[in-house]
Amino acid sequence: MLKSRLWIYILILFICTRFLFFAEAVQMAHSFHLKIPFSMLFSLLDGFWYVNIARHGYDVHPQFGVFWQGHANYVFFPLYPFLIRGGVVLTHLPAAIVGQILSSLCFLVSLFLFYHLLRRSLDERMARIGCLLLALSPYNVYYMAVYTESLFLMLSLIFWLAALNQRWFWMGVAGFLMAATHPNGVLIILFAIWFAWEDYQKTHDIWRYWPVLMIPLSLIGYMIYLHFHVGDALAFVHNEEAHWQRAGWHWRNLTVELQRQSRFQMYNISIYLMGLALSVLLYRRGYRKEALMIPVFTSLALLSGSFVSLSRYTAGLFPFYMGLLVFVKERKSLDLTLLFLFLLSLLLMSWWVQQFMMAF
Repeated sequence: MLKSRLWIYILILFICTRFLFFAEAVQMAHSFHLKIPFSMLFSLLDGFWYVNIARHGYDVHPQFGVFWQGHANYVFFPLYPFLIRGGVVLTHLPAAIVGQILSSLCFLVSLFLFYHLLRRSLDERMARIGCLLLALSPYNVYYMAVYTESLFLMLSLIFWLAALNQRWFWMGVAGFLMAATHPNGVLIILFAIWFAWEDYQKTHDIWRYWPVLMIPLSLIGYMIYLHFHVGDALAFVHNEEAHWQRAGWHWRNLTVELQRQSRFQMYNISIYLMGLALSVLLYRRGYRKEALMIPVFTSLALLSGSFVSLSRYTAGLFPFYMGLLVFVKERKSLDLTLLFLFLLSLLLMSWWVQQFMMAF
């Protein structure tokens, strides 16, 4: 009975918030007199690249057209477009529609998993409020869009629950798929080692943690593929550095970029600092691993030299909403938090439909 009520709650929450954000996008597009088909509202920006990969596969050489300008689509990792392609084969729907359906289904599963994660350490009421915060996040624009955020969120929650329950094989599978979804996915191996080490102190049976070794295999496999496909195993790094206006994965331009961001893109830095503040709150309340997820999984955005997608990588992670929940519980500020999320969603949706770089 409890599970049926939970599914009803999550389904209602999912349907109502999807309708809210879709209506918000339509209204924004209308306000700016943009002639974007409703079916394409959530396949903009990076969605173009994922749809392109699903349709045509990876480039052999970057195409130097007016739009491409040397940008190669192999900077985007393969699992998400592979799933879109499979959905197209099964349903015969356009790739853009399949991508939006895939993202929404992954987010629906994520809500259910997030509830169960919160229920382990909090009561049922707070777990439901946590799902509400996640469902009303302004970053749902990415959870609905042809982006990897909802898939990555779902896989990270599967990983976390599997690790907490000592299901090491499924933890390894989830980590393997995370590393095939996004470049920073392979960093989950740090937490896999942490979970395994804590358990090893009790069992002293090191062989049960062999699934940890599965995690980097998808990245290694992708690099081998690129070696034979384009002649460069690190092509996804080198193309970003050469053509995507990013300095590469190092600290060379960090100080200069921080100064530029603080002057012209303070929003990006503000969300990141908010995420770090929530990380501190989680750490002080005993959620050490969850607290460190935000600084670890945003490290590549910092190393890019341009802080690319820094706010999205921060607020796309489940500890961001776990931290918000702890804040709401202690400060009794649910109404103000929901108002903040709603106002921020108006801003983000406005940037999204206008395809501003800030929304990347």
